[in-house]
Amino acid sequence: MTQKKIITVKPWKLHFSVPGGFTLMEALTTHGIYMDAPCGGWGTCGGCRVKIYSPGQKEGRIVQACQTPVENDLVVEMPEAYDESEEETVDGLTGRVENIDPVVEYYPVELNLQGASCWEEVQNSFPAHWKFPRIANPTLLNTMATLADEHKDLTAVVVDGVLNDFRPADNSVNPLGIALDLGTTTAVGALVDLQKGVTLSIASCRNRQRSWGADVISRAAYAGKKVENLKTLQKRAVETINHIIDNLEDDVKTGDDPVDEIVIVGNSLMMHLLLGISPSLLVKAPFTPVVREAVHVTAQEIGIRLNGGESGSVYLAPSVSSYVGGDALAAVLASGMHLSKKPRLLLDIGTNGEMVLGWKDHLIACSTAAGPAFEGAHFRCGMGGSRGAINRVEIKDGQVHYGVVGKERPAGICGSGVVDAVSAMLSENIITSRGTFQNPENLPESLQNRIYHSEKGPEFILVPAKETVDGWDISLNRQEIGEFQLAKAAIRAGIKILLEYAGLEMEEVDEILLAGTFGTYLRPESAASIGLWPEFPISRVRPVGNAASLGARMLLLSRSARREVERLSLQVDHLNLADTPDFMKEYAGAMSLGNETLR
Repeated sequence: MTQKKIITVKPWKLHFSVPGGFTLMEALTTHGIYMDAPCGGWGTCGGCRVKIYSPGQKEGRIVQACQTPVENDLVVEMPEAYDESEEETVDGLTGRVENIDPVVEYYPVELNLQGASCWEEVQNSFPAHWKFPRIANPTLLNTMATLADEHKDLTAVVVDGVLNDFRPADNSVNPLGIALDLGTTTAVGALVDLQKGVTLSIASCRNRQRSWGADVISRAAYAGKKVENLKTLQKRAVETINHIIDNLEDDVKTGDDPVDEIVIVGNSLMMHLLLGISPSLLVKAPFTPVVREAVHVTAQEIGIRLNGGESGSVYLAPSVSSYVGGDALAAVLASGMHLSKKPRLLLDIGTNGEMVLGWKDHLIACSTAAGPAFEGAHFRCGMGGSRGAINRVEIKDGQVHYGVVGKERPAGICGSGVVDAVSAMLSENIITSRGTFQNPENLPESLQNRIYHSEKGPEFILVPAKETVDGWDISLNRQEIGEFQLAKAAIRAGIKILLEYAGLEMEEVDEILLAGTFGTYLRPESAASIGLWPEFPISRVRPVGNAASLGARMLLLSRSARREVERLSLQVDHLNLADTPDFMKEYAGAMSLGNETLR
């Protein structure tokens, strides 16, 4: 029998044992510490770097957890910036639900226990014109029996035509709901008063599936290896959601106020994994989702812990296709572009890059294989937009200036910081429009000293080791800039193909709407300078924050919004870029950093 090894995790003073043969990554995730592993555990990124010591030793060494076997007892020191802290989120839209009409309804039920059955008395308590709702699950009958033995007056909770719960009658109860955007990298939830339409609290955290890859393809590949892997990803998605629910309820101290429904939006793969459905059909031609319609389930069916796990309903928003999900539709709803008379372009550039172009009754959507570069993934120093991430970079008078999320010591660089950095390096002639490094002899000495050659090619130091959390330089190398160019080219080419398909020129677009965390922090000037989109007035580029999250709140509060998004899911025209003959030509030409086209 393999002897177990003791692992101590600092700074939390956590101790546990694991069998020898585990990697350090496996040991940590098994005990609830979900590290970033953008490469899916292949050791090609630096997302899972930690410092390890032998017990009693003072000198440690930096290792990649995914590549380090646990052969002896270890002390593991987690990076200072690493925790389950909230990701930075901003709402840039002020969209409101004018007519609050939630699908959650309360009906008083009076039981005299004189009828043919309790169930018949319940039916008689509903309005005569009301089509009696379906029963969510048979356990409700037992709930009713238990309550009927103690109370004569009950409240029936109906969610979108489904009888979901019975409770003792209480006029002081304030019904609540949760709207949640389950992103590939980050999940954001909002606790909402269903009567007043007021958002009471917002919480977010990193998706706990991130230890199995930064992008949807990596996670789909992992899920496809064996059934246990699919179960693991489903469980981690539910843990992510429950973590947010706990934080929201603790923040507001909901007490006896029930959370009757949670609305979840996300890309198609996230919805499949949450339901425990194999995503294999999503990732191979002809890329057919198992389900793209809206899905209604009880919270207990998939393990979501509403009201202590006793009751609650879950609504999963519909998708357009395998790679254009309910999060994109929710963003369209929040932006109002489906009502606009002028063409708009919505860009939600994250781990899964989605874009929608059009106006009222004529919307075209596509997704691009941009990869996770805009989330800072696959970069040695890359990270999401959490505390410690560099999200602003300027180079002025030979000096590098940067901003950090949370105003802490820098731990890495996120997507918006990479865009800024590449733009600044381009404008200061550190790199060319082809992404290659210039001769450093033509640069000021202060910038020359920041360039060195590594195994990845020339490398530019943005932040020297003495200023960072873990004592490593934060830098960008030629290989990483090349990967960034691939991602940038995919977005640019996707926009060009969308315009051609719609018969529009860029100048005919009224606005570019930048959605999501990346879009919130992205400086339009930097994006324009690297040619992320064709030439377009900066004054008409508008960050709209977490539009998907706001759209989810609208779905929670409005029956008509829910029907509208279900209609849009069937009417939005999906453009598969892989089947577009000119895409590869546009893609190759868009590799240039700037608005020139490579030939």
